[in-house]
Amino acid sequence: MSMILRLNAGSSSVKFGQYCATDKPKPEVKAKGQIDGLGLDAQLIVQIGQGPPQKIALGSTDQAPGISAILHALAPLLADRPVAGVGHRIVPGGPNIRTPLVFTVELIAAYSAFIPL
Repeated sequence: MSMILRLNAGSSSVKFGQYCATDKPKPEVKAKGQIDGLGLDAQLIVQIGQGPPQKIALGSTDQAPGISAILHALAPLLADRPVAGVGHRIVPGGPNIRTPLVFTVELIAAYSAFIPL
């Protein structure tokens, strides 16, 4: 079965979920968690299945090494399963982007206008 990874990277946290794609309306949650306190004292919290959350101190880190820590923690669950999709939440904004949209080349160009901000 294929796996799906969901990310939501913010300024001080990264939330994530790993799901098993099935033929059911909702995918099966395999793992979920977050990194809290990005910056000086980050902590990775991972819950695999229905098990208890595990806490891993990351120290001083930002989003890129934090996401690497997430992928490292989830690697054993992936095994040899293909990843069917990766999703990242992007908050709509501005006068022209007010609803969720499929990411296209045109949408990337529209968001590029916000880079100086």
